[in-house]
Amino acid sequence: MYESLIDNIRQGKNETLVEVYYQYKFAFKRYCLKNHAFTNEQDIEIIYHETILSFQKNCLKGRITNLGSAKLFTYLINIAQNHIRTHFNKNNKNFGHRVSNRMVNEIKTPEKKGLSNRALLTKNILQSNLLGELCKELLFLHFYKEYAIEVIKERMGFPTSNAVTKQKTRCLQKLKQSIIEMENKQKQFS
Repeated sequence: MYESLIDNIRQGKNETLVEVYYQYKFAFKRYCLKNHAFTNEQDIEIIYHETILSFQKNCLKGRITNLGSAKLFTYLINIAQNHIRTHFNKNNKNFGHRVSNRMVNEIKTPEKKGLSNRALLTKNILQSNLLGELCKELLFLHFYKEYAIEVIKERMGFPTSNAVTKQKTRCLQKLKQSIIEMENKQKQFS
């Protein structure tokens, strides 16, 4: 499917590379804003340029001859992952500050009988890897440290406050589902 495109790039037909560049630029930008903590679009542009150049280099050196059933955009995203990781490491920015178990242990378990089991489950879920580091930190900062959305945005490197709110909603849904699953497992063994 992409063999002719790869051949054209290998033959030095730059218009093919320019076509690829503009075809996936918007989707790449959307992907980065949705899935990574970029604070400005210029960084995304730089990473996209580096990704396209790496793609061209892979074509010219014969590292890629056929994508098989993979889509070109998926291949570009795979190349971009290394550039994104390098970008955040170079700028001493992690996607988020990892939540340690020490931080989770700060969570106080309520004494009320009806809440203690669920609070204990929540604490156990936060200590496990069921939610992922991003959700663990976001929920910890918002609900236990009571940081405002704007503070979380700055601390974790989200592009907008709206992005924090959307991610918080997704994390709460994951947490709720995990609690329900654990409660169901407990009921089975009771």
